This record gives sequence, C-alpha cells and structure tokens, in this order.
Amino acid sequence: MSMNILVAEDSDSFALLYKKSLEARGHKVTVTKNGLECFYKYSDDFKHNEGKNGKSPYDLVILDHQMPRMKGLEVAKQILDLNPSQRILVVTEYVKAIMKGVRELGSKIELLGKPFPSLAMVRQVEGLATYRWRQKMSTSLKDWDGETGLSDFY
Repeated sequence: MSMNILVAEDSDSFALLYKKSLEARGHKVTVTKNGLECFYKYSDDFKHNEGKNGKSPYDLVILDHQMPRMKGLEVAKQILDLNPSQRILVVTEYVKAIMKGVRELGSKIELLGKPFPSLAMVRQVEGLATYRWRQKMSTSLKDWDGETGLSDFY
C-alpha cells in the first residue's frame, strides 16, 4: 500500500535516506527542512484537504527531534492539536532525553532511535514494528527508560 509521507529533517543526508528508501518502496515523500516549515506545510495541506474528505493528507509524518525553528515534539503537539488521529514518527538520537515529552503526548507518537539501519526505518514506516511499539506504549511506557528493549522494534 502506497503511503503519502511528510518528513521534517534538517540533515540533507537523512532527508535523502528517507526520500530514496521510501520512494523505492512506492511511497510519496515530501521533505521539509525544519519544524516550522513542516508544521506550515501540514497545516496548509490539512486545511485544504479537510473540506474534501475530512482526512489527513498524510498517512505518516516523520519528524527529526533536533531541528531549527521548532523541535520535533513541538511540531507533533501542534499537528495533534489539528488532527488527533495523525500518525507521527519521531526520529532522534536523544530517545532517553525526550521520553517525558513522549509520555505527555501519549501513544500517538512512535519513536525511532538514530542511528538506525534503513530497513528498521522502512519496517517502522510500513507498520511492521508498530504493533510491538503500541504494545509497549500501552503496557509499560510510564516505567520505560527510553532505551531498554528499543532493539525489539528493529
């Protein structure tokens, strides 16, 4: 199933990795350079699309956490305020440091730790690891340290 994916990534190499890897799998990928640009793009597309069918124009939003102008979790919160059912994947090398923010946003947020094998990212995006992630989110997130068992998702 082809997905429409919005990516916010300030690293050109990671942006290229997302674009090439996911487009090779048949997905449509739109890349933005920072959190604010991503939120504006999402907001404009959501408002334009909302009148047509009430659904999000994106199946998934991938957010780097450490970005200029607006951090990934801030963008995630703004997007979820607009559309509480939006699927969001936050990619960061600072998994442990952002756990409090992830806990506050709840099970709407998925995490992927950098660095990662490209296959792990594809599996996460295409939902192969989502079941295990949601299981962990619903059962033991409040006690999770942000690292233990993360390799289970790869």
